[in-house]
Amino acid sequence: MNGPANLGQEEGADAAGQALFASLQALLAPVRGQFAPRLHAVAAAQPISTADLLRLLSHLQRYVPATYEADDFELGQQLEQLLLRVSVRSGTRRRLHVADEDMINLVGLLFAFIHNDDNLPASLRALITRLHIPLLKVALLDKGLFSRSSHPARRLLNEIAGAAIGWECGSECQRDSLHVRVERIVQRLLNDFADDASLFAELLDGFLAFNQDERRRNELLEQRTRDAEEGRARAMQARQQVQHVLNQRLRGRVLPQVVVQMLVQAWSQVLLLAWLKQGEASQAWHDAVQTMDMLLASITPPHEPQALLQQVPGLLKALRDGLASVALDAVATREFFLQLEQLHLRACAGNEALPGGEGQSLGDVRVAEEIVLTIAEEPACVPLHAADGQAAALRQAQRLRIGTWVEVLDEDEPLRCKLVARIDSSDRLVFANRTGMKVREWSSASLAQALQRHEVRVLDDRLLFERALEAVLESLRQGQTQ
Repeated sequence: MNGPANLGQEEGADAAGQALFASLQALLAPVRGQFAPRLHAVAAAQPISTADLLRLLSHLQRYVPATYEADDFELGQQLEQLLLRVSVRSGTRRRLHVADEDMINLVGLLFAFIHNDDNLPASLRALITRLHIPLLKVALLDKGLFSRSSHPARRLLNEIAGAAIGWECGSECQRDSLHVRVERIVQRLLNDFADDASLFAELLDGFLAFNQDERRRNELLEQRTRDAEEGRARAMQARQQVQHVLNQRLRGRVLPQVVVQMLVQAWSQVLLLAWLKQGEASQAWHDAVQTMDMLLASITPPHEPQALLQQVPGLLKALRDGLASVALDAVATREFFLQLEQLHLRACAGNEALPGGEGQSLGDVRVAEEIVLTIAEEPACVPLHAADGQAAALRQAQRLRIGTWVEVLDEDEPLRCKLVARIDSSDRLVFANRTGMKVREWSSASLAQALQRHEVRVLDDRLLFERALEAVLESLRQGQTQ
């Protein structure tokens, strides 16, 4: 077949592909004769031309079953039968040319790898493997498929696999937009691809546009998930800092119950707001902590009345402003300040009783327990310490890059999700599904434990064609050394 379309590549690129394939043929030599062995039984058999081989493959292409299974459609057997028929009709025994057989073997090994690659979901993997004959024909037409990563057929395979890695087969999986799109691409190639490989470029452009729209929507949801988790982590960090300053000043002391209650229930919110809005180094945080310290100092006897009178106006203003900022109930605020006035009088009186027994109701309490502030949502993962023998899994968990896909195997149906946020302040790894919705969360240690127990596995999301070619070449090299 003279001058077949070859995706518009330059002669230099095609020459590079020819040279690469020639270098691979030495590795492929040991497997010659295994494909369609009856064709090699007769030494005088004449090799069929590549053009005729392409026509036979185009004929077989129309009969690729809808659901690819090796037992249903074995390319070697089908092609062997066709060549035997050709031999009978022509009266001359025919066989494959050595270079064509090598190419058939190479592409066959690539698709055997893809067929067994559990990094891809089974349903979409089955669709991809139906492209065996179209990709074989491209390889026979244009060996630049192996030398050029930008080759449209190679890119189409890689783009489909890249989009498929996070796909899950739910109850409506056959109607999923990605599944439908890939199915249409596969069927179009099986129906229409003869020798004009520009069809791959056309389908690649369409799939890239489709995938870009999908990715844009998913990335928007991922960003929302990431922002929500970072906000949640920041709130938890603020809570821990506020708990620390409260425990540092209150725990173990005997103090008026009304003051302890106000600081824990109301002033903690003032501190949280200052930390979240302006940060730990801000003047607002410093002022809120200082006001708390001034309050505690003001109710601790003995006090010189004159000195206390000078401090109280500024303290009361700071307290009123702070409590107003968190919208404390007006009745509760008024009640607190009435009782604070009594505490200041008591501080000035020292150990002497107040006139008329006004201080009788101001009960003191010992703050014996650690103060723990409540929060609407606690982390879903339980902090764990790395167990012995878990160091390698822990390193793997800690080194996961954002965007890494994992498969969770502790459910009835495997769940695929990718790392979208790493919250260092609370050691949380947040995972979302293909649509960007959060589905799992682990600490580094708990993820390491799940990895070690094989409840979670990291998926290999490198380019499919490159992975397959690398694995095939490594296997062939190992075969030569044995």
